[in-house]
Amino acid sequence: MGKEPTDPRQRILDVALKIFAHNGYAGASIQEIVDQAGVTKPTLYYHFKSKGGLFQALVDHAADERFRVMREAAEKQTSLEKKMIAMTDAMIRHASERRDLMRLIFSYWFGPPGEIPRSIHCEKGLRNRDYVELLIKQGIKSGELDVHYDSMELVSGIMSQIFIYSMSQILDPKFARKPGQARRIVRLFLEGAAPKRHSTRRAA
Repeated sequence: MGKEPTDPRQRILDVALKIFAHNGYAGASIQEIVDQAGVTKPTLYYHFKSKGGLFQALVDHAADERFRVMREAAEKQTSLEKKMIAMTDAMIRHASERRDLMRLIFSYWFGPPGEIPRSIHCEKGLRNRDYVELLIKQGIKSGELDVHYDSMELVSGIMSQIFIYSMSQILDPKFARKPGQARRIVRLFLEGAAPKRHSTRRAA
């Protein structure tokens, strides 16, 4: 077991993540968070101002972590296909390893209407989309992707697959991450599922 963080701010974040992830925003109690973190309410409010501020800090942290994971994986590769495979695998693995963080993000996206304060936003999450669009545009420019497709259509295609497989790590054990899964996802994205038609030449 790892050592418990001595920094009270980090202890609050660690405890709050678990409580928000499993109880939702409305069900999370500030008193429970401070009790489990071993701090006082004034300490929590000093660092985060409010319950909404604490939730916002966690949403920002989740976005920062996902962005770091996908970028570091992609930038170690050369071709678009290898970048996509590495990025997809890293993000699905991250979802599997950081389930509380993913539950928090899903509660932000899919929580009951009005539960999350309108002041809370996930603007940092747009970097993920923008980074994938950058890769897509590079692939179009290099000839690795069809120039007739709109870049955002392609971004939606691959990001929706990553999202579904990331969500499945939490919702359904049958979809546990498997070897070669990321490669199959990316090949489906790049090639489609239709049978390949090979031209044949008649003998002269």
